[in-house]
Amino acid sequence: MESDFGVPRELSELQKKRAEYHPELPPCLQGTTVRVEFGDSTTCADPSSEHVISRAFPHTFGQPLAHFLRATAKVPDAQIITEHPPMRFVNMSSSALINRSDLEKLFVVLKVVGVPVTFYGDLKNQFVETDVGFDTVCRVNSQLISNVCIDALSAEKYYYFIRLMGRKASHVALECALQSHPNMLILGEEVALSKLTIFDITKQICDAVQTRAEKEKYHGVILIPEGLIESIPELYALLQLLLHPESDDSAQLSQIETEKLFAQLVETEMNRRMKEGIYKGKKFNAICHFFGYQARGSLPSKFDCDYAYVLGHICYHILAAGLNGYMATITNLKHPVNKWRCGAAPLTKASSFLMDDLYRNPGPLQFEGPGADVKTYTLSVEDQDYMGRIKKLQEYLDKVKSIVKPGCSQDVLKAALSSMASVTEVLSVMSTPSFGGRYQPL
Repeated sequence: MESDFGVPRELSELQKKRAEYHPELPPCLQGTTVRVEFGDSTTCADPSSEHVISRAFPHTFGQPLAHFLRATAKVPDAQIITEHPPMRFVNMSSSALINRSDLEKLFVVLKVVGVPVTFYGDLKNQFVETDVGFDTVCRVNSQLISNVCIDALSAEKYYYFIRLMGRKASHVALECALQSHPNMLILGEEVALSKLTIFDITKQICDAVQTRAEKEKYHGVILIPEGLIESIPELYALLQLLLHPESDDSAQLSQIETEKLFAQLVETEMNRRMKEGIYKGKKFNAICHFFGYQARGSLPSKFDCDYAYVLGHICYHILAAGLNGYMATITNLKHPVNKWRCGAAPLTKASSFLMDDLYRNPGPLQFEGPGADVKTYTLSVEDQDYMGRIKKLQEYLDKVKSIVKPGCSQDVLKAALSSMASVTEVLSVMSTPSFGGRYQPL
């Protein structure tokens, strides 16, 4: 039978509407002239690692941060980009890079620019507030979860165990829980922090099932992140031996049906409790789902369209400015596009839901109307504008320099010395490797 794959088909009205959408650009990237302001040289979060990293990345270590400004910005030392030479781009995913030495070799023969693209949200750091694809995956999964929640309310006799993609980090599961309000969410990070075993987790779920049964509720929705298995030492050590590893030597988590494992363990435990008279409710029934490729195959959300479009422009301007070994960054993402701050950073650098069915349906992806400009919860509640704060700090330092200079009063000088001494002492303590609240390097 001949396949018609690739044969042009008539587009639906929705596809036509999406094809007509033109992403926005922030003011600093509009027009043919862009200004680039370079900040201070970057360094390591852990000073003890500076020598090792500088030797591993001699071509890129210590490069300054870059800020893209409007053409009308009055910054004396800013580089003005007016020429836009044709460029040839080579797309290479991070999985294609074998090790750091190979990456460093690329810096010699090519100009390397990084773009934060992943569905899992695990590239977040002080420079990257979120990743391209994370918004789409979370919103699509949240709608699927909300559909399951409605079915759970309708049938009133099934517990749905839903495993979500996300590798080791639980970012996708957390965001989907915030959007759809399932009855229970198991975070891999909490499991690792509390050193829970698989039987501890099973007991927690069973206790929740029994508590809900006492209120005549025999249904529920439980979210399980794909990487949960990595947080359970006794299981992960065994799986590393049994499964063929990914290109980065991690286990192929998508092959592990964690949701079915927990559903079976919970069913066994609930049957035991029923036999011993501890549990007096109805028979436990489970249905399992894995939401992965359903979201990966979705049309991108409006936010991801705008985000990827702007990042692409930043990459071009990074290369036009002659920079090499930089990651395109955008901060202030929780605000409208016209308030986004564009830059570049060197590459070296829920208890009430348990008992109450407060299910929430965030709705489908929209490009206009209600919900079109909604950002993910994790992006909206976090105040991460790192590049903006660096800029603000520089403004304060410049203001201090303009006030405290030869000719100022003794009182002003004493106040400045006292304040700066206190600030320096606090920052020195916070910059030590033993201080737990520091950021990890990019």
